[in-house]
Amino acid sequence: MIRPSWCTQSLLNNCYCLVFLLLAIKAKGWMVPIGERIHNFAHGLALGVTFSQDVILGVTATIAVGLHELHHELGDHAILIQSGFTHYKALTFNFITSLTAFIGISLSASEVCQQRIFALTIGIVSLYFTC
Repeated sequence: MIRPSWCTQSLLNNCYCLVFLLLAIKAKGWMVPIGERIHNFAHGLALGVTFSQDVILGVTATIAVGLHELHHELGDHAILIQSGFTHYKALTFNFITSLTAFIGISLSASEVCQQRIFALTIGIVSLYFTC
């Protein structure tokens, strides 16, 4: 990676040239974490609602989401690596984006939200399987 002239070694050591490092990441490297936050938030909503209805249903949904996310996160990691992230930063970004599922779980606590989330989830899943 070619550094600009203003990014000296001492500046690299002291400040890590944050601006340069952020600009060195390709656009798809920033799109993945943003899309993943929305994706994991939706998983959190679904898991929160299923556990509120029945524990067995919640465990089943957790297993399904876990199996779905296993290959999904590996693919995201590969995209982040190809976009210019280091392995450590890619793992950190994947971990941070996965925490948005807990926001979805906490928002799915009210009865009104649970009914709407169930209706929305069932509608999306039925559209998914018909396409």
